[in-house]
Amino acid sequence: MTPYQRIMSVIVALLFFGLVVILVRGYRLSERQALFWLITSVVLASLAGWEDTLVWVAKLIGAEVPISGLVFWGIMTLLVLALLQSVKLHELHKRSLRLLQEVSLLKADIARLSKQTDDTGGTEQ
Repeated sequence: MTPYQRIMSVIVALLFFGLVVILVRGYRLSERQALFWLITSVVLASLAGWEDTLVWVAKLIGAEVPISGLVFWGIMTLLVLALLQSVKLHELHKRSLRLLQEVSLLKADIARLSKQTDDTGGTEQ
């Protein structure tokens, strides 16, 4: 990796780290998600900053060019994030469905009680 590529990779990772911090401070990103992204940006900055580590990782995955190792781990990170988001989406879907069922049951109870009140003329027995 050329020095320019290394410097640009570190700068991009650090800018991304700063963006995550800004999003957390503005309450636009949860702490749980922020932790994932902060760790990711630190790892990517470390891999970009220390070429020996990046070369070792590239050899580990069978890449001939070290920058390919950086791209590989970036893609793997995004795949893991997509999987985690899919799991969370499924949980939210199940929760929404359960809430919808509860609301439907409550509406049915209200309609039944309203009908009973109308049938009794508004007086309790």
